[in-house]
Amino acid sequence: MKRLTGCLVLAALTMNTVALAADYPTKPITLVVPYTAGGPTDQMARSLAQGLAEQLKTPVVVDNKPGAHTSIGTGYVANAAADGYTLLMASNGSMILNPLLYKKTPYKLTDFRVFAIATEAPLVVVVNPKLKVHNIQELISYSKSVPKGLNYSSVGQGSPLHLATEILNEEAKMNMTHVPYNGTAQALTAVAAGDVDLMSDVVSTSMPLISANKVRPIAVTTSQRLKVLADVPTVAESGFPGFHVATWFGLAVQKDVPAAVTEKLHKAAYQVITSDSFRKRFEALGLIVQENQNQQQVDQFVQTDLASWKRIVDLKQLSLD
Repeated sequence: MKRLTGCLVLAALTMNTVALAADYPTKPITLVVPYTAGGPTDQMARSLAQGLAEQLKTPVVVDNKPGAHTSIGTGYVANAAADGYTLLMASNGSMILNPLLYKKTPYKLTDFRVFAIATEAPLVVVVNPKLKVHNIQELISYSKSVPKGLNYSSVGQGSPLHLATEILNEEAKMNMTHVPYNGTAQALTAVAAGDVDLMSDVVSTSMPLISANKVRPIAVTTSQRLKVLADVPTVAESGFPGFHVATWFGLAVQKDVPAAVTEKLHKAAYQVITSDSFRKRFEALGLIVQENQNQQQVDQFVQTDLASWKRIVDLKQLSLD
């Protein structure tokens, strides 16, 4: 009798979940953006929100909750009702790096289901143009000729730009010292001025200085060459097969949202992401717009990215608490 009762309860819960998914959505959806309004991530979030609203036939409201290195907004979604009406503009900074680097982060990756990867922000390794360095192998040779090693800039300890260069440093067995700056402009200016030797930076922010020949691009960290830097080789083809480092942005929900609801969100999200209008707008900003991926592929993407960053964080024993 107890077994029968349990089966009936389970069946009822399953029917309720199916009914919920069939009706979803019945009210406005909130997309929480853990960044300030007006920035590039916010612009992407608003484009996704508009597209989702069209696909799901319901308003999608953007709610900016910046602060604490994205932890405020991300933590808010982790504690939201598991009904699919509170979405997160996710990134590897919030999903992966924060939990790795901060012991007191009010959430962990397993509190979420990332259901779509929208874009990757490719990185480019740039050097001072006065250096006789035009590719990664020349950089490695040059680093060995400098007794004290090379200096590289970034936007701060534990940032993706810092860790990306550390991954390259570890792979290539170079001797490099990190010099953190308060922002991208200062870090790039330091390379252009010769105060430091190199930097790994997001392509879109480096392009003005690259175009002005104030910094020289020697490699991109993505798996394939970029259209905007077609003559610049990848790190992978420069002697390090499989090398791939980039930041990414996507969409996530609280982990207990019913699978059927997440599937609806997944389908709607990729209708937006793979549209010509979204692709043209964000590829023009130097981003790599992603192809349609099923949930298993999205999960694998996130786990592969986690393993890459975790290895260098553990190796360098990095902590920002």
